[in-house]
Amino acid sequence: MCNDRPKLPASGFDYDVDALKRMLSLSYPALFSENPGCGSAPLVVRGNTAGRHGGGLFKHGCDDGLEQKELCWVGGVSEGASPSFILAFESNSAGAAGGGIYTSCFHLGKCQPVFQKTIGLPTEGGQAGKVYSFSSNRASGYGKEIATAPTELVIIHAVNQYVPGASYLDISFSLLDAQGQSVVGSLEAEISHLLQLLVVPVRTACTTIASCDQFKLQPTESFLSTGKKETTSLLDLTPIRLQYCQVGVEGVEVRLFTISGDELDVGDASQSGDGLRQLARLQRSIPITCRPCDPGWMRRETDDGLWTCVACTREQYVVDPNKHYCQPCPTGGTCLDGSFTPSPADSKWNSTVSGVYRLTSCPPGHVLIRDESSPVLDRCVACAPDTYTVEEAVFGEQLWDRSVENYNQYCHPCPRSRATCSGANDVRPLAGAPLML
Repeated sequence: MCNDRPKLPASGFDYDVDALKRMLSLSYPALFSENPGCGSAPLVVRGNTAGRHGGGLFKHGCDDGLEQKELCWVGGVSEGASPSFILAFESNSAGAAGGGIYTSCFHLGKCQPVFQKTIGLPTEGGQAGKVYSFSSNRASGYGKEIATAPTELVIIHAVNQYVPGASYLDISFSLLDAQGQSVVGSLEAEISHLLQLLVVPVRTACTTIASCDQFKLQPTESFLSTGKKETTSLLDLTPIRLQYCQVGVEGVEVRLFTISGDELDVGDASQSGDGLRQLARLQRSIPITCRPCDPGWMRRETDDGLWTCVACTREQYVVDPNKHYCQPCPTGGTCLDGSFTPSPADSKWNSTVSGVYRLTSCPPGHVLIRDESSPVLDRCVACAPDTYTVEEAVFGEQLWDRSVENYNQYCHPCPRSRATCSGANDVRPLAGAPLML
């Protein structure tokens, strides 16, 4: 039964003044007679509008004296007792979240069961009434009736293998409130939360940003969740690379922390320091496998026991990206993004244990130039016009020299009375003239 007379609501509520005055003047028997089962909702929060959160009611934070007394913070109602009145939220609206009620706390606390509670006494229609009722409330973002701050960080998609230094993290996630609703704003009122990303060793024993910071393998990344979409993808934001892995360890962990002990919009995101670090409540850990460097990249290790991949320049090549360093392109070929193409194409090159290509032979018509102290000068030089050679040049055996200055001494003069020579091994006999080389 109803134990107390209804009290005046807190400031900011809309209510039917005449109905309230009439109820305050009634005796308890008359109150029961006019409002059987307290089911007629004498107190109504109606037609209010909020630019962002909580059209009918906005509650800040989780600490509340009523919670400590086992009471709901809306109306002071206990789950185990019938209330003295019903509170209705009707036709309220919010630009972002919580058309009826919004709390910046991440749970509903004692209100969770009370919001669903029915009054034991029957109403005029013979049905038990709700303690709180919600109808026709609207929110442009989420939670048309009730919404809370984020309570869960959900990984929607995550790629678990990356090349350090080369791959961008492909991770997408959503935030859910205590009602299981996706935390998303509207075009007019975005809802963004500050997140921080740390890369730490596998199975690192840390639970907060502050405690994980000392183990991080690369600088901490900070960014805002996508305020007007249900899912935030790191690829849609400023691209973030996995920069380092540990030498001798197959993987790392990516830790995502949500800075949302309270709602945090774009204006708050500029804050920093221990205050924000301690707010990180929601988090997820994503295991990552470190892949070896791709062709055109080289592995580089640091003094701290870390390794990463570094891309060769356009004028460099690398033989084995996980063993060798990028090398300058030799004169006898072309390089593009870490790959080497010999010129002429049928010249032969061998790689050394240190990852350097050396020229070993040139096709007929060329002289092999190779200086042991200058690999970058290795090349095949074609005989000039009016000279020729028809033999293969082989390093250490024939038609080779350390310098290009005297290469022409290895080429034969063209027998002009019997042929024409355009260079290299192009010798064409004249009509009617026998040619013997």
